[in-house]
Amino acid sequence: MSQLLTLSRAARLVGASRVALQLKIRSGELPSFDGMVSADDLLRLYPNLKLEEDGGFEQVMQIKERAFGRRVRERM
Repeated sequence: MSQLLTLSRAARLVGASRVALQLKIRSGELPSFDGMVSADDLLRLYPNLKLEEDGGFEQVMQIKERAFGRRVRERM
């Protein structure tokens, strides 16, 4: 499953405005799910995008994974 990003986060990653991404969503170029866009779809539209080099992206993913693990352990 691809990582979902907020429209604001996606816009910052690609160096575009939220409005520009909203126009791509309305035109059908970029699918969205509850106001979020998938990293895979973003990479398809912006092939030069380097998500791995964005330390913030990786840090957020690690925080989410740790928090999820803690929640699972708390419920056991």
